[in-house]
Amino acid sequence: MRHGVGVEIQRDLWEIARRNIEENGFEGVLAAVHGDFREPHPELPPGAFDLVVSNPPFRRLGEGRRNPDPQKEIARHEARCKLADVFGAAVRTLSAQGRFSMIGRPERLAEILSCASAALIFPERLRFVHPYADRPANLVLFIGNRRRPPELSVLPPLTVYASSGRYHPEMERIYRGLIPP
Repeated sequence: MRHGVGVEIQRDLWEIARRNIEENGFEGVLAAVHGDFREPHPELPPGAFDLVVSNPPFRRLGEGRRNPDPQKEIARHEARCKLADVFGAAVRTLSAQGRFSMIGRPERLAEILSCASAALIFPERLRFVHPYADRPANLVLFIGNRRRPPELSVLPPLTVYASSGRYHPEMERIYRGLIPP
């Protein structure tokens, strides 16, 4: 049986995650832990996970517009953790065959690859996410693993919207669960 653990440093967001797990009947399958993923925790034993997924803060502290809401500031800027911390926690909790998946900003791709290399997580796949087909990518999906893959695959772009208010057909299929993201 598969088991998932989510870690949230912000109490309000942790409570929302915990309630969502309960309301959707995922107790015993999913758990929400309130804490700092950088610190040891009984629910995060070293080497225990085959997949670690992260949506880290996209911006370095001091970049972009600061949000006066502390909760949003922590979520969007590296106020509580840096990209290297995310990779460090991932490699600590990944099994020998484990994969790490994250989303980030394309302008930080060199830093993502540098952090992966320092953590001995080998890049396996990259996919750039474009809001519209004719616009530059604003996100990048990264998948790496503990084993050296035969080669890095750069997948075709993922386009979010076909037109204003309409998802691209591939996004529709992903959201409906018809194809894996």
